Amino acid sequence: MSRALHICLCLCLGTLLGVSQEGCSRTEDTSSPESTPVVDKSAEAEKQVQFKREKLETILRKADPVARIVGLRGLAVEVRSLDGEGANKLLGKIDVEIQSAEKSRKLEALSEFDKLEKSIKAEIRSPSADFTKLEQKVAVWENQKKALWRGTKFQNEIRKSLLELNSTVLLYQEADMKRIDAKGRIAVHGDDHVTILGVLGGFPEEFLETPAGEEIRALESKHYGLFLAKREGKASFESVPLQKWNLEDVYQQYVCDNVVKYNSQKETLTFGPNPEDCERERGSLLLIGDGTWNDVVISFEAKVRESDDVAFSWFVEDPKPHGSGEVLASALGFGGEEWRKVTVQSQGNSFQVAVEGGGREDFVLNRMLAFAGGYLAVRVSGKDAKILIREMDVKVLKAVEAEGVGEKSLKGEDDEDYEDEDDEEDEDDEEDEDDEED
Repeated sequence: MSRALHICLCLCLGTLLGVSQEGCSRTEDTSSPESTPVVDKSAEAEKQVQFKREKLETILRKADPVARIVGLRGLAVEVRSLDGEGANKLLGKIDVEIQSAEKSRKLEALSEFDKLEKSIKAEIRSPSADFTKLEQKVAVWENQKKALWRGTKFQNEIRKSLLELNSTVLLYQEADMKRIDAKGRIAVHGDDHVTILGVLGGFPEEFLETPAGEEIRALESKHYGLFLAKREGKASFESVPLQKWNLEDVYQQYVCDNVVKYNSQKETLTFGPNPEDCERERGSLLLIGDGTWNDVVISFEAKVRESDDVAFSWFVEDPKPHGSGEVLASALGFGGEEWRKVTVQSQGNSFQVAVEGGGREDFVLNRMLAFAGGYLAVRVSGKDAKILIREMDVKVLKAVEAEGVGEKSLKGEDDEDYEDEDDEEDEDDEEDEDDEED
């Protein structure tokens, strides 16, 4: 019997007996229910990871480091939403690539800044330097290259370097303005070299290392030479008699106790070593002279131990204690403990130390050192260094008048300390025969 006829009979019979249609329908439903499909989640996850791997390769092919970093960071966010070991491994690889890209980005930023800095520093020393354009050049670079460093861990490093470069441009610009002003002021004074030197001497020290400062120093040296020639009648060291300097007459100052000894029989001065209880951070400083030397040549023989801890300089006390740059004995060729001939010359704003058969160092003195009476300064630092000095001769071309200078010696009064350190008392020292052997 067909299904349709069966249903029809059931409906009729159901109407008579009160049986519902549902009961009839259940009597003979032999159709098979539809089955639900099973999804393979691991295969789907691996498919997503493979897609991200391909996306990673595309990102890494980008030449722009900023674009690579942005793409990698976005991809990392996407991969973190995936599950499985493959996703974790891919995330680790992305993190490594981000670090590598950040490093490349920093190197590129620093390389670009280095090019800018070299360009600025080359142009800034040119006589025709346009400081306004140089400032603009720095600003343009900052704007054009900001994507390389803005928002990075090293952005403060770049910002600091840019500020320093801008400050250098402004420093050179101000120095050039001061140079123009100084040259304009001296132009009206003709051969009045004293007034001219006064004007040039007012050039700020912070500008002396700029091209403008170098020009001012050259003018200062020129007019100082003209001043000497005019006043001294072109006097020279060749016309000055040689004087033997008694090493016992030392203006001793800023030294630890028991550091200086003088052997009157051998006429040899021994300076150092510092005692163990010496608390001076920079060691002891010995001043040789009478405080009036201005243009002078000093020659002597010296023997040095620990030459890296023995240094020479030029020193003045008026108007305040002040020294030139120091030159180490090691830089002058002192090595073993042999006697070497040393020649020191201070004239105008130049100071020179030379060792026979060794090296030579030249310094440019500021106006405080150039015009005041000074001393040969010897510094001994450390606990083992010392210097022996003998056979000292001097030629004084020019001296300054000063009251009360040169009164302190090895046998003198208490020496006044410098740099706000405590006063120290000088005492007669016993001779140390071992230190004073030839």
